[in-house]
Amino acid sequence: MKKLIVVLILGNIFFFAWGQTVICAPKTDLIVLGIRLGSTGHMFATKISELINMDIPEVSATVVTGSSEENPLNVQKKRAQIGFTSSRFAILAYKGEGSYKDMPCKDIRFLYFFGITLDNFLARADSSIRKIEDLKDKKICVGPKGYALTEGALAVLKEYGLTPEIIRKSGGNVSFASDSDCAQMLQDKVVDAMFGHTGKSALISQILPIEHAVGLRPLSYDAEKLQQVVKTLGGGITIMEIDGGVYKAEPRPVLSFGTPYVFVIHKDVPDDLVYKITRVSWEHEKDIRSAMGPFYDPYKIENAMRGAEIPIHPGALKYFREVGITK
Repeated sequence: MKKLIVVLILGNIFFFAWGQTVICAPKTDLIVLGIRLGSTGHMFATKISELINMDIPEVSATVVTGSSEENPLNVQKKRAQIGFTSSRFAILAYKGEGSYKDMPCKDIRFLYFFGITLDNFLARADSSIRKIEDLKDKKICVGPKGYALTEGALAVLKEYGLTPEIIRKSGGNVSFASDSDCAQMLQDKVVDAMFGHTGKSALISQILPIEHAVGLRPLSYDAEKLQQVVKTLGGGITIMEIDGGVYKAEPRPVLSFGTPYVFVIHKDVPDDLVYKITRVSWEHEKDIRSAMGPFYDPYKIENAMRGAEIPIHPGALKYFREVGITK
């Protein structure tokens, strides 16, 4: 009888200890780099992290603020595992070109496409500004320093023979701020124009309030100059059009350029985990689009490899093959 009691006690202790080990098993920490707080890029990173935490119990995902230019470097250095960036920055980082020439990021891998922005200078609908050349002596806001948006703005100005220094010498000014702050300054007439993300058939949330309040006019590009801007920027950027009527003040289509945004991931993240992350992200495709709004309609599985001009992580590639979007 005493032996039986001892066996039962030891058995209960073993079962309790085993159960505690299972329950308290450490999770894999996953750092996801978004961009500035309040941006749609950060909102998207947050949504993806929520889905990972909900559907992959062995992982604990946390969103950290970053920037589209710095995120590839921080993934390379393993300060994070996943980073939001533009396809252009991903390509430059992987090749060790541009601002990454002394810090090539050979360990980053393509995860999947997030969305595409069309980027234009915008003026108030009641403004006399009609062309990009009109900005020479105006006060403009071009986005935050170190962001793909701002790089695009400066490339456009350069193609039109303008730089921040030339604009300031001509009596204007160039401010660097978030697109939401730029929009507020434009609405309040602190600046005369801004460079911002827009969309092909729907407007991004940051500029909707000013479009509703006073109206906006996107400034169209000269076709030849736009081709040169796209060539200069590279990295999967393409010529596109804003549909006519998206802005009340502009019934005609407007030339623009589209910048794909993507997530990159470190090559050392295990294939099976990357597969699960990819699967979770695309199984909830409709929920993500619904949460992000109509601007993110391009977030569809058939576009998942758009901008994939660096090596794709094998775990993601396995999922893309399963759903039939690549061989």
